[in-house]
Amino acid sequence: MSGTKLLKTAVNAVNTITAIYQWVDMVEKAGGVTSISGVAKANAMFASMNKERGRVNSLVIDPLLAEIEAAKTPVEGATK
Repeated sequence: MSGTKLLKTAVNAVNTITAIYQWVDMVEKAGGVTSISGVAKANAMFASMNKERGRVNSLVIDPLLAEIEAAKTPVEGATK
């Protein structure tokens, strides 16, 4: 993976994690998961995460898993 692609993937990962924490904050502000409005916000969060699953996989998870696998494979001619 090129440095540019890795940087783009890292930015996408940070944005995804930040968005999850923003949802958590909204749930807490709505009264947490023990209140009706908090449960509604949590439900909306889960629905949104489920809807965006494919996008997160293609922008973050798949590129990072590919990079991890590539790092496990020894490079021909490389020495330790």
